[in-house]
Amino acid sequence: MTPPISIDGTDITAATIDGTDVTEITVDGDVVFSAGPSNLPVAYSNLVAWYPFDSAEYGGSNADDVTAIIGGSGDDTAYDGTVNGATYQSSGGVTDINAGQNSGAFDFDGSNDDISTSLNLSNVTEFSLSLWFKTDTTSGLMGMAGQITFSNSEEYGISINNGDVFYQIDDLTSTKSFSVPINANEYYHAAISKRSNDFEYYLNGQSVFSKNEVFTFDPDFNFDMGHSSEDSDFEYDGSLDDVRVYNKGLSTAEIQQIVQNTQDPNNPVFP
Repeated sequence: MTPPISIDGTDITAATIDGTDVTEITVDGDVVFSAGPSNLPVAYSNLVAWYPFDSAEYGGSNADDVTAIIGGSGDDTAYDGTVNGATYQSSGGVTDINAGQNSGAFDFDGSNDDISTSLNLSNVTEFSLSLWFKTDTTSGLMGMAGQITFSNSEEYGISINNGDVFYQIDDLTSTKSFSVPINANEYYHAAISKRSNDFEYYLNGQSVFSKNEVFTFDPDFNFDMGHSSEDSDFEYDGSLDDVRVYNKGLSTAEIQQIVQNTQDPNNPVFP
């Protein structure tokens, strides 16, 4: 990922020539400035990390955090993903808000595949996790699609087990979860929104469960995709796309807008 070009130490954030917007500047074949996508994600100012896995632009096959490339989000730090075994697919994902339908995605085979990041949420009080997932099978333990760990080893995430999607908080002695049946080889949108101490869980834009819990984040664990930091057997088997982490609890309307913006218009999961 190449940072914006600078003049006298000042980053270029916009450029025009005779009133025409410059969308990209290259030097010796390398992109040194990009104006960013024409359409920004929902609640962009609160977006901490965005992994669209777009095959057309912005380092999708490298699992780059696009907010660091575009700038102007709630946290422009580059929380780029480190791909460990997961396989990039240039097509077969959900609709990218700029690249269009059938964008890229990452596939996890259920055995030692994950995407790790340096994103740590110990400095925020509210957050949301939004992602699209498609499992390869509904038989057996399907693993953790996205996980965030709280203090005292309490784990929060979206996991799949025997054909159900679990919205889970697990303190290793008891599990508080709500599950919804799913089908294999179909994309679903899952989201969790933490507003103060109120957690709300969504599937395909519909609220399916809510719970009041008092938790703080564990500074020793970062956001990862495709596995559980607490259970080495909990490896995800399926595809992930358009993964987002926000520093606020998104509203129901905002989560539904994300689904509408990224779902397959030929096979919508939300009206």
